[in-house]
Amino acid sequence: MFAKNATRTGKRIKTRLQNRNAPASNYYKNYLESSKIFERQFSKIASVKKRIFISLELLSAKYYTFQ
Repeated sequence: MFAKNATRTGKRIKTRLQNRNAPASNYYKNYLESSKIFERQFSKIASVKKRIFISLELLSAKYYTFQ
């Protein structure tokens, strides 16, 4: 029941986007794509930052233990 309703609303949104004037729907699609790409890049940057931070922590720990 719920899944049926969900797919129906998805179809409704899709048709609404298609029925709209083309530039607006294209703008929306482009916006979605760019936001996904931004999220992906941002998560990559965050993971790299985390890795760098962890490696710096380890290096400082080694430095202070062997001093």
